[in-house]
Amino acid sequence: MSDYSELERLAEAANAVTGDVSVDIAISSERGPDQAEIDAVTAFFGATTPTTILALIAENKRLNADCSSMRGSLKAYATSIKKLIKDGSRVARERDQLKAELEKAQMIGRLAYNFDGYKAVLDERDQLRAEVAGLRTGYEAYERVNAELKAENDLLRKLTIDTGQELRKASSWICREVEAGTKSATHWAVRLHEKADQIDAAMGKGGRP
Repeated sequence: MSDYSELERLAEAANAVTGDVSVDIAISSERGPDQAEIDAVTAFFGATTPTTILALIAENKRLNADCSSMRGSLKAYATSIKKLIKDGSRVARERDQLKAELEKAQMIGRLAYNFDGYKAVLDERDQLRAEVAGLRTGYEAYERVNAELKAENDLLRKLTIDTGQELRKASSWICREVEAGTKSATHWAVRLHEKADQIDAAMGKGGRP
């Protein structure tokens, strides 16, 4: 801001003059007197009275005061804007947090509403798991029993084959040892041989001579 203190002092001193004061102004120009220039300068000095100068200085002071006040208001407004932005960010975070909590509450509500249905599904799942475990245990037991039966069957098969062989040997021996004319012994030996052949056939071995 320009300092008009000296100009204001001079204007006040000139405005305090109460007597008649006559001021002559000489205007010179290399081109010689120019009436238009003389009129312009005369009009200017006629308008620039001490009162006018003091009024302009007062107006300038008021405008400067208004500018200072406006700068203060703008500063306060800027501070308010910053606070609003900060508060807006905080409100946005709180809004997002409330939204997340609301969605969580809605999810909990849906779970609570459908609890019986969910529990029934879980119970059915557990029941199916138990049934599968029971079937697995039963199948494993079946496999064990089947393996035991197979082992026993193999043993019986072997014993039957061995028995058939022994019966065949016995029938051959009897046929050699008994008298040729003894029809009962011969018939009995033949029956033993046939029986051995039947056992072999039942076991899938076929007859042997």
